[in-house]
Amino acid sequence: MEAESLGQALKQNSTLVLLDLSSNHIDDLAVTPLCQGLASNDTLRVLKLSHNPLSNTGALTLLKTVSNNMKSALAEIDISTVFVCEAFVELLEKVHQNRPALDVPYSVTRSVTRNLLALQIFQKFLEERNESIMDFFQSLDKEATMNVSTSAFRKAVQAANVALDQRQLEWLIRKFDKTCTANIIYRLVFSWCVYMSSRRSTYISTCNFS
Repeated sequence: MEAESLGQALKQNSTLVLLDLSSNHIDDLAVTPLCQGLASNDTLRVLKLSHNPLSNTGALTLLKTVSNNMKSALAEIDISTVFVCEAFVELLEKVHQNRPALDVPYSVTRSVTRNLLALQIFQKFLEERNESIMDFFQSLDKEATMNVSTSAFRKAVQAANVALDQRQLEWLIRKFDKTCTANIIYRLVFSWCVYMSSRRSTYISTCNFS
């Protein structure tokens, strides 16, 4: 069935719960009409799209569509053979905040994995020093403003010889300073780190590494 026809069928169908499109030559262009159907479908629970010529672009389109459909019943999206980038993983983290049971197996390259493990490396370093993330930031915040400049954080991490390469460190800083103000509000960082730690086992179990 062509993607356009399938998209139309998904708009109208109210009984289909499993759709297996594995090995069906579904590419990024074909995902667009498919997503038009997924945007309003409220019965489909399992969507299998492995072994298709999908890229990170198609995977992002798919995930955005599902996350925007508040009535979506999808519990599993199998894109286990699609290599995604950091933007996809980060969006999936946000989706999991509202839909923690959504299972999305995917693949990542080792370069993406290296960045995504930066927080884990930093936390392990602190654990070995018997410190918390709050302790680390408070030691830099001499005036108790609850803010630390990104330059001060960068220098402190480098001086402490944390086992992060430059790319990992800059990735971590971007995560801590999401608004790009060159300042880190570490109260918000603490909340994000707690959430990320709670997701760690799920992240490991749903990724294929290459």
